[in-house]
Amino acid sequence: MKKYIRFMIISAALLGSCSKSDEPTGAVEAFRTSLITGTWVVGSHTQYEPSANSATDTLIDDTNDYSGYVLHFNTNGSVTASRDNNITRGNWTVENQIILISGPLGYKDKPLLDLNFEGPPLFQTLSTSWLVQTSLANEKDLFDYNGATRQSLIFRRG
Repeated sequence: MKKYIRFMIISAALLGSCSKSDEPTGAVEAFRTSLITGTWVVGSHTQYEPSANSATDTLIDDTNDYSGYVLHFNTNGSVTASRDNNITRGNWTVENQIILISGPLGYKDKPLLDLNFEGPPLFQTLSTSWLVQTSLANEKDLFDYNGATRQSLIFRRG
C-alpha cells in the first residue's frame, strides 16, 4: 500500500511538472516590459536535428541569415522584423511556465515567449514557444525543445 501511495504522489508530481499559468509573475512582467522597450536583433540561432546516419545530432547555425533584421515587440502583441524594405509581421505573448527543477518540490516560474510569424520560412522557424533561460537587460537567452528538434535563440538589444 505504501508503494502505491508513493507511486501516486510521484506520478502526480511528474504529470504536473510543466504547465502554463494565466497569472503573470514578476519575472513574466519584467520580461514583457523589457521586450517592448527598444529593439532587438538575433544574436544567435542554432538548431540541433537528429542525424539519420549518426548517433550525434546535426548542428545548424543560421544566425547569419538574420543579419540586419531588427525586431520590434509592440504593446498590442504584434512583432515586426525589418531589414531594408522587407518587413515580416507576427504576434507574440508571454505566459508563465512552471517547470520541475529537481524533485517534486522544486518548481520554478519561467516566462514562456510564444512567437508566431507570418511570411518567409526563415521566420517560420522562430514561430514556436520559447522557454526563457536567462533574461538580462540587453540579452534574452531562449530555448525550444520540439520533439526531435532543439533550438536555441539569443536576442540582443538592437
